[in-house]
Amino acid sequence: MGWIAHRLVLGGLLFASIAFASIAPAAALERVTVESGDLAGRTLAGGQVTAFLAVPYAAPPVGALRWRPPAPPLAWTGVRQADAVGAACMQQPNKPDSIFYFVTPAVGEDCLTLNIWTPAKTSSERRPVMVWLHGGGFRGGTGGAPNYAGDQLAKLGVVMVTINYRLGLFGFLAHPELDAESPKHVSGNYGTLDQIAALAWVKRNIAQFGGDPNRVTLIGQSAGSFSVSYLMASPLAKGLFQRAIGESGATMSPVHHGGGMGFGLQPLADVEQEGVGFAKAEGGSIAALRARPAAALLQAAVAAKIGFQPVVDGYVLPDDVYSIFAKGQQNDVPLLTGSNANEGSIYTRAPSAAAYLEQAKKQYGASFADYIKAYPAESDRQANESAQAAFRDGTFAWHNWAWARMQATTGKSKVYYYYLDHAPPIPPGTKFAEDPDGAPLGTYHTAEILYLFHHFELRHWAWRADDRRLADRIAGYWVNFARSGDPNVRGQPQWPSFDAQREQVMHLGAGRVGGVANKPQLLFWEGWFDKARAAKQQAVK
Repeated sequence: MGWIAHRLVLGGLLFASIAFASIAPAAALERVTVESGDLAGRTLAGGQVTAFLAVPYAAPPVGALRWRPPAPPLAWTGVRQADAVGAACMQQPNKPDSIFYFVTPAVGEDCLTLNIWTPAKTSSERRPVMVWLHGGGFRGGTGGAPNYAGDQLAKLGVVMVTINYRLGLFGFLAHPELDAESPKHVSGNYGTLDQIAALAWVKRNIAQFGGDPNRVTLIGQSAGSFSVSYLMASPLAKGLFQRAIGESGATMSPVHHGGGMGFGLQPLADVEQEGVGFAKAEGGSIAALRARPAAALLQAAVAAKIGFQPVVDGYVLPDDVYSIFAKGQQNDVPLLTGSNANEGSIYTRAPSAAAYLEQAKKQYGASFADYIKAYPAESDRQANESAQAAFRDGTFAWHNWAWARMQATTGKSKVYYYYLDHAPPIPPGTKFAEDPDGAPLGTYHTAEILYLFHHFELRHWAWRADDRRLADRIAGYWVNFARSGDPNVRGQPQWPSFDAQREQVMHLGAGRVGGVANKPQLLFWEGWFDKARAAKQQAVK
């Protein structure tokens, strides 16, 4: 909608820590040997965990390697000190007053690294592995952010990995010249290829850290969750992970809606034209662009306001994600997914009921009456609430729901579906760039990460006993899912698997099983996307 502030730097927020009950013995893996050389990590948590940070999984994508698939990592001699996070991939940092603000590492193109936290004492242990894909709208974020530090999850017995992947212009530029360079005659999706390369590195090397290469859980939030849906759909990722967790994001839309509304994927030919236009404005040829400083290109990309996101290229993604799942061609692994109650609260404001209704008529046309029935506007306040709810459902909740239903219908592996409606204790009146009036944000987009990673100390809020119980619940479910493909763990409410008929959902805040939240509103989007899919199919004919 025209009045929606589409700030798609999804997923970089500050965090907090509580003491997990430790179940891992003191770690002794201070040095390991991987395919490129020897690494020295540093011990944390009183010796219970060892961190190996900024480990290269691919060569620096600079110079002639800019806009090419990731190349193998370069070897080093001696012992590499892996005791500090590396550069974040090229991006604009969040503003200090953003709810996503974090003091991120310096940015640079030499950023294809990953971070590992292991509780293992020896390399023979074979513990479950969790690989985290950060959010940030494919334009921001880093696996090296302190809010994603995996030390607390590692204390629960898993080897935790976070990765960087190329972003924005550097990760997703498509152009006919790049097609011509490629043996597959495609371009774009370099950031997705980075994610696949990182998973392949984990499969080859994680045993050295006490991890089980055959028990890898891919987990992501926001853009990271969209990425998990892509990797479940990509044949290139087959066999690289055995379970999947997607928090607040998937791409089940049949059409592209720009910044928001589900991030529908565009075909390669359309995105190439955007790339051609950008290249003409900034130097003409790919060779000229490769000669430009990265910082100058970043500023040009920001000014151009081009999305630079993953595309349907016929190679990494043979088709749109929904179609791949509909045909049962996905990587069939157990899936745990869901979303939050107030995903739209930091993105959307309707200035008035009149403005809301005018924009809705333009956007939804013949479906306007159905839309207003689902998202009414009898007052300015209700219009604002409806605007946020529509953003929540059209951009996130419907897609996670459709993802769960598609896997439950065409896949053989189980699905577990959640809904989170527990609001973190933000002090009343706290203002952020995304919330300048200090309105209550509820269970806003990214809120669950506070609880999963157990780093409450990074937000100086009045954390309560029920927050700590929720953190234990989420972490316990997630870790047990990584361990066995089933989230159920002793001492927590029983979580039944989801199927398209019964649709049993774990409401995490209350710790109870119920139905699909906001289903009447989700059914509006079901009809909306069905019509879009039919129109797309008719256009192809």
